[in-house]
Amino acid sequence: MWFDEETVTNRIRYDFPWRHIIHDIDGTTTDQGPGSWATAYYKHLEQPGCLFDEATQAKYGGIVCDSRNQIRKLAFSGMNKSHVFRNQGLRVLRYDDDFMAMQDREEYIADFDNYSDMPFQ
Repeated sequence: MWFDEETVTNRIRYDFPWRHIIHDIDGTTTDQGPGSWATAYYKHLEQPGCLFDEATQAKYGGIVCDSRNQIRKLAFSGMNKSHVFRNQGLRVLRYDDDFMAMQDREEYIADFDNYSDMPFQ
């Protein structure tokens, strides 16, 4: 795929419910090299090797990551009374050993600005 940089200013646009994940096999869409990824921005996706600034969001519609990261869908199935959770907020927190070793754990967990908020579907 080839993009004319002068006329194509927005390569990717996501629509509700913002759950799309793009695996860019050759790197031509994300400009992050072979095996890169793109998806809508969520706070917990701020990882090394990912770009998520304003320019990135304008051009790629969200966050783009190089091949060091794999973006995957998280799904719950077979829940009893799942309708109880419909349209409730689901909070996701970046929580891996290397990252948490650099944080004041209790303060980090208590700060809701560190969470991604998304509707449960």
